[in-house]
Amino acid sequence: MKRSLPCLTLALIASSALATPKDALVYQIASATASVEPAQAIATWDVLPVQQMFEGLYLNNFGKYEPLLATSFTQSKDGKVTTFTLRKNVKFHDGTGMTCADAEYSLRRTFLVGSETSLAAQIRANLLSIPGFTPDVKKTYTFAKLANTVKCNAAGQLVLTLDRNVPSLLDSITQTYIVPMKTLVAGGDWSGTAKDFGAFLGKDVSNSVMAQKPVGTGAYGFVARDPSRFVMKAFDGYWGGAPALKNVILQKVDSDTARVLALQKGDADIALIPDRDTLAKLKGVSGVTVYEDLPTRDLTSVVLFNQNIKDDKLLPAGQLAENNIPANFFSDIHVRKAFAAMFDTKTFVKDGLQGFGLSRNTTLPPNNWADDKTLKPPPTASRPLRPNSSRRSAASCGPPASPFPCPPSVAVGCLRWWPASTSRTSSN
Repeated sequence: MKRSLPCLTLALIASSALATPKDALVYQIASATASVEPAQAIATWDVLPVQQMFEGLYLNNFGKYEPLLATSFTQSKDGKVTTFTLRKNVKFHDGTGMTCADAEYSLRRTFLVGSETSLAAQIRANLLSIPGFTPDVKKTYTFAKLANTVKCNAAGQLVLTLDRNVPSLLDSITQTYIVPMKTLVAGGDWSGTAKDFGAFLGKDVSNSVMAQKPVGTGAYGFVARDPSRFVMKAFDGYWGGAPALKNVILQKVDSDTARVLALQKGDADIALIPDRDTLAKLKGVSGVTVYEDLPTRDLTSVVLFNQNIKDDKLLPAGQLAENNIPANFFSDIHVRKAFAAMFDTKTFVKDGLQGFGLSRNTTLPPNNWADDKTLKPPPTASRPLRPNSSRRSAASCGPPASPFPCPPSVAVGCLRWWPASTSRTSSN
């Protein structure tokens, strides 16, 4: 199986700290890569290099789950026990072979370390129903329990035993990356035993040995980094075959304009363009190819109403209030429906997103495994509501003593937009 680098933004700009290697694909990004610790990384520009250097048992290929470091799995009838058959002849970047012990350690470590904002915390919440390591959780969450949850069997398979059937199991498994146990232990990380279990419970590992010098099984290995660049090179020992691109550089360039100019001049290989008006200007530029409708796992332009605001100072003053909007402003369902109804989704998709959007009735993208195809997009206003019509509806549907009128009832919706990327084709 061949892996490819997801489309992003690249530009080749000289750096005094790191020399640019030959045969390099330069990818310009808007923010610097912070931590590439696989259990901690959650920001886009951290996850990008993590996914090139590390792998999970399965890959989420935009809604289709494909084997990576596991070749297959079986499940018990109740869905609680999942047995993974591991891929053979897989090597880490340091040349050591991956074993079931590495996979066992990796899953156990993911279920142990990581701050509340980490990727590991999200995985624990989904698979183990542990939203955080509260004092009550710490009383029952022991090393013995963790060891029984993840273990290797006599056949060298990895067995995951959960308290319940988790439909989104594979989604979490794709984000649980396999790391070399010996390297981590030698670097002062969790020993994999009960002796330091408590010390690593929920520990922030952003600066772990894996963050400082990443060693994974991915198609690209770590070379070097400085505040503006992150350099990787093709791993010749990759189980899926050596990548065609020999070097990849993620380069931080703050200015949207600078990234666009770099692409136009041929200094950038790939660029993530900030808006579609700018994108339109690049169409037809010699050597530049614009890619539309790139697949995505995420949604943007999602409007969520916080119904439990404690302090009205968190809400700004405006036309609706002389001082601050009341803290309970969105606690009234009719107010939430009013805001949803007044938003002209069709016009926003047509003009704001230039047709590259989709009205949704869920926060899940269409390629998500849990997407319900039977849900219809929410009804939306084709034009702004007239004040008189809002006032008329208030008497019939507004709650007692509500100062806010409510329009006809509609569901709160969200939008999905399709990202676009540009790349420069070499004339060589």
